[in-house]
Amino acid sequence: MIGSKALRTFTEILFLSVLMFFVSIPVMAGSKKAESLFEQGLKADKQGNYRVAAELYEKACSAGDALGCNNLGYLYAEGLGVPQNYAKAAELYEKACSAGDALGCNNLGILYEKGLGVPQNYAKAVELYKKACSGGEAGGCNNLGALYEKGLGVPQNYAKAAELYKKACSGGNALGCRNLGILYEKGLGVPQNYAKAAELYKKACSAGDALGCNNLGILYAEGLGVPMNKFKAYECWVKAARQGDVNAQHNLDILCKESPWACK
Repeated sequence: MIGSKALRTFTEILFLSVLMFFVSIPVMAGSKKAESLFEQGLKADKQGNYRVAAELYEKACSAGDALGCNNLGYLYAEGLGVPQNYAKAAELYEKACSAGDALGCNNLGILYEKGLGVPQNYAKAVELYKKACSGGEAGGCNNLGALYEKGLGVPQNYAKAAELYKKACSGGNALGCRNLGILYEKGLGVPQNYAKAAELYKKACSAGDALGCNNLGILYAEGLGVPMNKFKAYECWVKAARQGDVNAQHNLDILCKESPWACK
């Protein structure tokens, strides 16, 4: 959902090891001038006029608006309207984070986790994700959970990962719902519960998470936690495939070959 104060941020997608942005709508205090500059920058950003957006975000950031710093950092990280520069992005996320912006902390954490513009440092990423999560940024909770699941920067702890994914999911983060579903499906840190996994995958899929849709389709195809229903499996995989999920497309190909009656 894109609102009047939508912000750009990264989110790590567990198991896919890619970065993407999502939008959020927090409220940010600041001077009227800075807020106006930020709003103008956001408008230009949404229109695809990234060069103008970068100029306005820079002015907003200089005027003390942490959101402007965060969004300008994103443009530098992606090379939108400005030359791609992860070091500059890190500098701007640091400024946003230091000013109390949880999104900036989360984004800076991802750069430390990936070693982009800063030396790779999982312990530092953990520190920043904790700050982001404590500040109410659900993506930070999800990313911190991923590090606990993988044992990066912290001792591996599936139960702690599940706790953090639950917090992320409750905060509206679709990836947190899907990742928690994976733990329930596999019985890692929580009792194995296919029905709970299906419930979480449904929530993730409804929020637009392709892997959640793919995983839900698998449960329907195999009758795990839900009644076996190849029609529903087909629907889930189509939804995921349309978002570019290659595994879902592969599952569709197999389903339509073995059970053509299930494919509409």
